[in-house]
Amino acid sequence: MNSHPDIRLRPAWHVAIPFLLGAFMTGVIGMAAQHRLTLGFSVLLIAWGVLWSLLARARRARFHAAITAAVARLPAPSIDKATWLGPATLRVRPRRSGNLLWSREGFLWLPDSGASLQVDQQQVSMAGVRAELEFPWRELAGIEHACGTLSGDQLIFMRKDGGSTRFALPNPAVYTFVMHALAMERGVMAPEKPAAHH
Repeated sequence: MNSHPDIRLRPAWHVAIPFLLGAFMTGVIGMAAQHRLTLGFSVLLIAWGVLWSLLARARRARFHAAITAAVARLPAPSIDKATWLGPATLRVRPRRSGNLLWSREGFLWLPDSGASLQVDQQQVSMAGVRAELEFPWRELAGIEHACGTLSGDQLIFMRKDGGSTRFALPNPAVYTFVMHALAMERGVMAPEKPAAHH
């Protein structure tokens, strides 16, 4: 088992971005309207953003520990069951929400179909799985993580044929689960022994 999971958390200051944008827009409107109270409201928004950033920074260690514990409990897939890794939104127009699964053959993506996915202790019966996208181990060239200030966490599957598929991740733990699955498949036991690049 990978005792040092690859965990990528957004910087704590990202939490302040909406507040700073709100303060900027309020300040511009206030200057145009020549309203003095808007300056005070802008300062309040900035202070609120700084406060939330500090709270997020204080909670990062706890969140990191929670993800590490969740990776330790993550079950490996079996012949008849896949492991549910979490939600992932396909970055196409329009965006489509769905779920990532880890099977013995690779990764699967199932779009949300209105019917809830039957997950039992983070495992899903392969009998009911109708994957729309598949990323078999033999076709997978690599996996990347990207984090935009406003776009958030993104997971990129790169194929050996040069193609790639991008997902937005509502939960950063999903990336860690994916990397754990890849490490288990490639026999990587620690980050000091990275997977070979193709």
